[in-house]
Amino acid sequence: MKDEQDPINELYRKILQGAAGTGDKEMLARWMARLDVGGEEVSDEELAIEQQASQQALHARFFPPKKHVRFKYVWLAAASIAMVIFSAIFFYNKHSKAPGVQDIVYAENSTASGERKIITLEDGSRISMNSASHIRYTASFTGKSREVYLEGQAYFEVSHDKDHPFIVHAGKLAVEVLGTAFDVRNYQDDADAAVTVTTGKIAVKAGASSDHYVLTRGQQLTYDRQTGSVSHETVGPAEYVAWQQGAFVFREKELREVCRQLERIYGVTIHIKTPALEKKTLNFRIKGENISHVMEMLAASGGFQYSIKERVITLWK
Repeated sequence: MKDEQDPINELYRKILQGAAGTGDKEMLARWMARLDVGGEEVSDEELAIEQQASQQALHARFFPPKKHVRFKYVWLAAASIAMVIFSAIFFYNKHSKAPGVQDIVYAENSTASGERKIITLEDGSRISMNSASHIRYTASFTGKSREVYLEGQAYFEVSHDKDHPFIVHAGKLAVEVLGTAFDVRNYQDDADAAVTVTTGKIAVKAGASSDHYVLTRGQQLTYDRQTGSVSHETVGPAEYVAWQQGAFVFREKELREVCRQLERIYGVTIHIKTPALEKKTLNFRIKGENISHVMEMLAASGGFQYSIKERVITLWK
């Protein structure tokens, strides 16, 4: 290490003496580029800003108020070193990528409350997005796998490609398929997340476990966010994907869960003033009804009162 350091010390000495040439600075930059300076690329504009900030900071350090001017040359030398270091960082970020390696470009799509959307990916796969959802995916599927990141709820119809698995990352869930159709619900304010298969077969990894759960048509996996527990059962998948046609089915759902979903569907805010109502379970189905009609049905079956003021709904016993 000492043998390697001596030439570097000589380069620093030249810089301090103002005798460093372009080749010397480039050599120091190349040496600095070998250090781990991070993987984020620095633009020319950002580099200039950082250099200016460093000069100002060094000036404040070496020229405190009422200090003797003999520090002038020390500051100039330190500023010169700082500029070389930043040049090294810039050099490293510009030239450290392997030949042929390109930055990954992501595309994103979102839906607002009450909005649904269908998008088609480059490989022909279709994604139906439920309201208040967001997805991110590589704009071009050129890697070994096709990967999508989901917050909210979406129904996936995946084009078959045995050489490029399709992977959906949904919070603590990772769903891997070759070609099939399934629904993923991953709203961060829900108590759980779920995957429901309508056709084909998928493998699901849940939480920190390395285990994979294999699901086939009509099977559903549910992940509890609080406990990290996983359960799976056989269901009628049609009611879990009915939202694509504007229908929503609630079976033994607590009122607070129902209200959260109604907020997404109708773009309203719902307050439950009586805490005892939050865990009251309900069973009902809606399709196309306006929010006033929905609240009328809920109040009748749940035994509570409500008021609607603009887009704010309040419930109480």
